[in-house]
Formats: sequence, structure tokens, C-alpha cells
Amino acid sequence: MVGILQAMAPSWVKLLTYYSQNPQQRLEQIRKNRQQQIELTTAALRKNPNDVDAYIKRSRARLGLRDYKGALADYDQIVRLKPHDIEFRMTRANFRKRLKDYKGAIQDYNEILRLNPKNVSGVYYQRAQVLNLLEDYKGAIADYNEIIKLNAKDTYAYISRGYARQKLQDYKGAIADANYVIQLNPKEAEAYILRSQIRRRLGDTQGAIADEQTGNTLFKAMDEEDAS
Repeated sequence: MVGILQAMAPSWVKLLTYYSQNPQQRLEQIRKNRQQQIELTTAALRKNPNDVDAYIKRSRARLGLRDYKGALADYDQIVRLKPHDIEFRMTRANFRKRLKDYKGAIQDYNEILRLNPKNVSGVYYQRAQVLNLLEDYKGAIADYNEIIKLNAKDTYAYISRGYARQKLQDYKGAIADANYVIQLNPKEAEAYILRSQIRRRLGDTQGAIADEQTGNTLFKAMDEEDAS
């Protein structure tokens, strides 16, 4: 029993120290711990530059300090060492997107799709989002088409495609997507908002107002349901 208590003592001391600190002191301690983790993993990587776990740990610590460039640099090394690991490539793509390296993110998404062409609707969504940021709406629509091939009732894909079509002034195609979603799910608020925008562009002010009101009512009902 004495031995157990002695072993537990350092943990209790740490807990007592933590809870005795004010919020600013706690944040400073967290930053200090993360910086120490970076130093430890950096030392480990000097001995073994191919230590994937060390790169992962250092990347997490850097991410905690909002050093996104440093975290990405670590994932560059991880992907170099594990080029066929889809999860690592997806994480790097997300870092690249955060840093607005959109072309780099697309390269990763392309490679993920090449490595694993099945069950990849999430990858198509991610790539389409980046293509929209690049204003490549035709490319985004192509990805939404692939998602719809995988799941013909994916309402979010139709809505997303509708917005992309609207950007290309394909109002007929955009309103067809909105109508189809409303047919599938009459309570899909975003479909009414999309159709409202298109109707307004087509000069159907009365129809646009009616759709906007319906969409806002449905959103409000959703908020009230979530709050209850």
C-alpha cells in the first residue's frame, strides 16, 4: 500500500498544482508542455529521422501551438515515409487546405482516390470544396456527380451541385437540383434557400420570397428542436 501511494504521489502533486493555477497559468503550462514535447520528439528524430510516431507527436504539439506550417512539414515527412497511407494523406490535405495550398490539397485528394477508388464520397466532398474555393465550378460539379453516382439520394450533393451550377448561371440545372431535393425531403431547408436565390435571379420575386420564408421557418424549427 505504501508503495502504491508513493507511486501515485507525483500524479496527485501534478493535479493539485494544475487546479491551484488560474486560467492564464494553466494555458502557459499547456504551452510549456507542448514545447517540451516538440523538443523531445526533435531529439528523437535526430537519432532516427524515419520515426513516424515522433513526427506524429511533434505535429500534434505544433498544432496545439497553432504552428500549422510546422505541423504540415511533419506530415510531409510522414507521407514520404508512408506514401500509401490514406489517413496520413488526408490529414496533410487538410493542413494544406488550412494554409490555402489548394493545389497541394487537390494533389493529395487525387492520390487518395487513386489509391482507394471505393467508398470515397468524403474525399470527393473535400476535393469539391477546394475546387469551389478555386472557382473551378465545373470540376466541383464533376465531383458532386461522382457522389450522386455512389448515392442517388445524397441530398447535400444535389444542393452543393445546385449552388455550383448557379455560379455558372446554369439556373435550369440548379433549380432542378433544388426541386429534386424538396421532392426527396420536403423539410430540407437549404433546398428552399437555394431555390429562392435562383428564382430571384430569374425575376420570380414572389416565388423567391415564398421559398425564403419556408426555408427560414424550417431552419427555425430545427433550431428549436435542437434547443429542446
